[in-house]
Amino acid sequence: MKIITTDKKLIKALKEPLVLALLDYFEALETPVILRELRQNFSDYPHLDKNIDLLVDTGVLQRQDRRYQLRLPVLSDFPSSGNTDALLKIISKKELVWFVEAFWQELPSQTIALSFPLAKQTVLENDHCRFVTVNAQDIQSVTLPNYFHFSQEMRPERFKELEYVIGDVDPGFYLNQIELIFERLQAGQAPKKDSIFLKSLWMTQAITEDQPPAILLPVFDSLEISTDKQRTIEELLDKMEASERYFAVHQVVQQLLVSKKAFSYLINKKE
Repeated sequence: MKIITTDKKLIKALKEPLVLALLDYFEALETPVILRELRQNFSDYPHLDKNIDLLVDTGVLQRQDRRYQLRLPVLSDFPSSGNTDALLKIISKKELVWFVEAFWQELPSQTIALSFPLAKQTVLENDHCRFVTVNAQDIQSVTLPNYFHFSQEMRPERFKELEYVIGDVDPGFYLNQIELIFERLQAGQAPKKDSIFLKSLWMTQAITEDQPPAILLPVFDSLEISTDKQRTIEELLDKMEASERYFAVHQVVQQLLVSKKAFSYLINKKE
């Protein structure tokens, strides 16, 4: 089970091993349990009562007649929606980037519990460009936005080779450096010299290893679709309440990605 929320206290609590263990326990629980049983089952964990109270206060658990059970329904698939079905019929793969940039919402307006993965967006951005990876389910692919999503302390093993090259470089400084490389390549000019920034780009298949390199990422100076289609999409989304809209956008994105684990692109911002 994964909980997605904007509640800052709950976000912090979800990093605690005890809270994660409690969630697994309550997800498998068939009947409500009393506090004494919880204390017996989690005797090795400190601050149990405090964490249980937090989960009750944030609406994750329900406390009734001195018994506890999971309050949040755990969704095992996208909720069915005629509006979402209509969106899936009219949005094509070539409109993925436009749709993501126009409607992506990282977090729902209310706390939800899921047993299935959602798409995930990671972003490197400054005043001149926006480097984005859209991940179909989880952050598995070794891309530069995905790399900088993780702090050095928690970066997964699959990023170790890239970490050896660029280390814990500041994301803003890094983006400024690769922006200069992209500008030269888009102007038909070779990079001035080899660097860790150039190497990291071809390691993540953002550019080729040829001399001079070529950009492999789709690069957009503007994002547009037909006015009629845009109006239809906006009208469908406007019909939805907040949680339906959140799931609709994620479902459309996963559908458009099809079999891809991730899709990366670069947007040149207008001056």
